[in-house]
Amino acid sequence: MEYPLITINYLAVVLAIVVSFIWGGLYYGPLMGKRWAKEMNMDFTKKPDKKVMQKSLAVNLIGTFLICYVLAHTNQVWRPSVWGHIGADGPAWSYGFWGAFFVWIGFFVPLQLNKVSWEMRSWRLVAINVAHDFVQLQLISQVLAHLR
Repeated sequence: MEYPLITINYLAVVLAIVVSFIWGGLYYGPLMGKRWAKEMNMDFTKKPDKKVMQKSLAVNLIGTFLICYVLAHTNQVWRPSVWGHIGADGPAWSYGFWGAFFVWIGFFVPLQLNKVSWEMRSWRLVAINVAHDFVQLQLISQVLAHLR
């Protein structure tokens, strides 16, 4: 049995984390922040406590690293060259798109759907979050696919 030869470009992982943080700041800030806060029953005008924000950013950094690291592996498994097959792998954008799409539809969307059924979250909040997740995963995956 042949095993894949997976190599991780850690610089690409770091860049993907940075891109993800920029996207999250834009999305949950000026783009959708007020709508998201309303759906979460939060006052968007109040700033969170500095220590709470630092802890949240640290936890988010760990989670984003895990997403990037696992997605780097996932995307590579789809490439024929990783399995020792000689020939063109095809366009990097394709591996990036489909890798992110299947992770999103198979893992992120079901978790958001569970929030409707078990946490009584609104469908609007789920739509806001799954849209963010889709673009986030696409950005991460494209960075990883192109800087392999």
